[in-house]
This record gives sequence, structure tokens and C-alpha cells, in this order.
Amino acid sequence: GGSRRARGSPRPGPLPWRAGRAAVASAPPPRVAPGGEGDMSELRLKDHFPRNPKPCRAVAETFFTCFTENSVQLKDADLEAGERGLKACEKQMRAYDACVERYLRKHPMKLYRVQEEYRDKPAAS
Repeated sequence: GGSRRARGSPRPGPLPWRAGRAAVASAPPPRVAPGGEGDMSELRLKDHFPRNPKPCRAVAETFFTCFTENSVQLKDADLEAGERGLKACEKQMRAYDACVERYLRKHPMKLYRVQEEYRDKPAAS
């Protein structure tokens, strides 16, 4: 289900974190931190993003607001906007991820099988 707004609360604007996700996904491969063998410290949005389960509303909204405010594109096709937003909001993102992961362990996502005509068709080679 979707999230509900409180009556009279402002309608959310565009979802810049979606652009941020694309920017992060197109970022260069992770770098190994000096002295840290295979340290994969690059920030990335997890697959559960942008889920907003009820018990995680407060931390999710804190992260979403921070990310929205800090991932503004400074120029057209600013591929680093999402990365800047994630770096600025790392603490909020980690709290959000921990909460959603805890929720998903208790309430696994239900997967549904779609009818044959709606499935992706492999490309003919």
C-alpha cells in the first residue's frame, strides 16, 4: 500500500531520490579504502528503497527529507547529485535501512506470479 498524508499536510513534490538512485547506480565502481582490504564503503540505496512501512515512518521521512534537500542537481545531468545527497544523509540512511530491514525480517514481502502474457519476453538473438 501507499503512504497516506495527514489531512491538510502539503502534497509531496517530485521525487528527486529516484533521480538520485539512477545517479548512484551510474556512479563509478566502488574504490577500496586505503588499508581496508576489499572495503566496499560506497553508499548505495538498498532494494527496499523507497518502502515506507508504518513502524519506520519517522526515520523514513527524516531520510527522505534530508536526501531530497541534499541531492539537488547543480547543473543539467549532474550525476553526482545523488551521491552528494547520500553522503550528506548517511546517518539518516543507515537508520532507515536498519528499520526497514528489521521490518522485512518480521514481514517478508509477498511475491506474486503474473500471467504469462504480462511477463518479460527474452530478446530474440
